[in-house]
Amino acid sequence: MAPGGVIAVRGPVVDVRFTPGLLPGTDEGPAVAWDWPHRLILEVHAHRDPCSVRTVAMQATRRNIEDRLGELRRAERGARQSAITEEIADIAAGVAAAGVR
Repeated sequence: MAPGGVIAVRGPVVDVRFTPGLLPGTDEGPAVAWDWPHRLILEVHAHRDPCSVRTVAMQATRRNIEDRLGELRRAERGARQSAITEEIADIAAGVAAAGVR
């Protein structure tokens, strides 16, 4: 079976795009490109068009999304904190160079 890629997630409903002509049959579990840490297990329920299917996730997609959002938020906070720390260090270095007390 050709690998597919997730194009939309709405709760447990996941739309997946495949190479035209290589769609999995209904009730099959396609292989899906998914950049999150958990394996995504799907079941095909309908062919949407010649290159995409509508599937239902066999586990909680919400948990996966919440985990990924948490990772992104932590990364954003870390980047913001680094920028603030760098700015404070620049200010402190300027004050020290100017001899201001």
